[in-house]
Amino acid sequence: MTVSLSARNKIAFIDGIYPRPAANSPECKQWDRVNNMVISWLTSSLSPEIAESVHYSKTAESIWNQLNNKYGAVNRTKIFEIKKELASVCQGSLDIASYFNKLEKLWDKLGIISSNHAKTCTCAAKAGLQIEEEENRVHQFFMGLNETYINVRAISYS
Repeated sequence: MTVSLSARNKIAFIDGIYPRPAANSPECKQWDRVNNMVISWLTSSLSPEIAESVHYSKTAESIWNQLNNKYGAVNRTKIFEIKKELASVCQGSLDIASYFNKLEKLWDKLGIISSNHAKTCTCAAKAGLQIEEEENRVHQFFMGLNETYINVRAISYS
């Protein structure tokens, strides 16, 4: 949703940067029209049950804040499920490209919903943290490869 709103230059309506002008100002009608359009976009992207819970909100910002308060928190259960799936991924009948894509999709999901110190760190340890994360991914990739690639693993780490 943020990508869609950003592409339409409407993020300011949900983050509070562009508040409603004074009721008697000439910009007020235009602001109300655009705010209602953003409200429409937001509510049409929600399930009917969730949309009903924000039905009486007057601003796109208030809807965004309500949704963020209810659903914006990272779900630790979801992180656990993704990590569990990552731990069990094996190449099996997949070709190497499909196997890698499956891992990469899970790594990307995990990167989006969990905090990663290597990405937010600005200290001198950042480079080392990123290298460690990359090595962990390589290890995970090799651990899930079929046994027919045992020589590749041996060559890569000799």
